[in-house]
Amino acid sequence: MILLSAILAVSALLAPTRPKPGEPLAWEAELAPDEAESLMEGGDWVDEVANRKRLWDNFLATVNCEESPQSAVGLRFTLEFDGRIWAFDGYGRYWIDSRFVREDEQEAVETLENWFRALVERGPYSGYAWAEEDADTMEFGGFEDGRFNAIDFQLLRICEEFNAIPALFWEGEAPANLKSVHELHPRLLKALLIEEHYGDYPATLDEAAIARAIGELVECGLNEGGNFEGWFNALRDYGATHGWAGDNEYFHAQFAERVMRRFNNPGLFVPVVARKVTDGQT
Repeated sequence: MILLSAILAVSALLAPTRPKPGEPLAWEAELAPDEAESLMEGGDWVDEVANRKRLWDNFLATVNCEESPQSAVGLRFTLEFDGRIWAFDGYGRYWIDSRFVREDEQEAVETLENWFRALVERGPYSGYAWAEEDADTMEFGGFEDGRFNAIDFQLLRICEEFNAIPALFWEGEAPANLKSVHELHPRLLKALLIEEHYGDYPATLDEAAIARAIGELVECGLNEGGNFEGWFNALRDYGATHGWAGDNEYFHAQFAERVMRRFNNPGLFVPVVARKVTDGQT
C-alpha cells in the first residue's frame, strides 16, 4: 500500500491554550489511498459551496450591504493536502459557512468531520478533548471573539431580574398585562445585541440603556389588546427601526429571522447584515 502524507497543524495562536510540552505544533500524517482520494473528491463540493457564497456576496454588493466575517478564533487544527487547507474547530467541525451547504452535501461534511477526528486520534494528539455542545451556551458560532463574550454574565443577571419582576424595566408606567410576556432567555438578548450593535458591541453593559431596549422590545410585541404575541413578533417590529442594514427594507424584514435563527442554533454562523461602509460612514 502506498501511503500519502498530509500536514496537520495545531492552530496554537488561536487556541485558548498552547500545546503542552511534547505536543508538536505540526506533524505529518499518513493517508491511505482511499483517504487521499476522498479528500481530493471533497474539494469539488467545497468549491461549489464557495461559489454559492461568492454569488451571495455579489448580491449583497448590488444592494450596498455586506456581512460580518466569520471569526476564526474557534479554529484548533488545520490540515494541508494536495494544495488545499482544511480547517477544523474545537468541536471537530469543518470550518465552512454551512448556510451554503446543500442538504445532499451535509452527509459528506459529517463524514469528513468524523474522519478528521479519527485522524487526529492516530497522531500525537490522541485523546484530544473535543468540545461538546452545551444547550445553555452563550457563545455563537462565528462570534467567538472575546469582545462578544465579555458581558455574558451581566446578560444572565439582567434577564433573571426581568423574568422575576418585568415592571421594574419601565421608568414610567409599565404595560398592564406583563403577565402575558414570555420569559426572556439571555442568549436571545445576546443574539439581538449582536444584530443591533455588531460594529460597536459593548465591552461593558449600560444597564439603563439595556433596560430601555428590553422595554421597547416588549412593547413592540404587544397587540392592540395589550397581550404579548411572542418574541419573534416583537423582534419583527423592533427591527424596522434598529440594526445595521440602513434603509434596506429587504434586510430589515429579515431582522427577526436572523436573531431567532442565531438564538436557536448557537453553533451555526448567522452573520449580521450591514449597510456597506462608504466615505467613513455606516
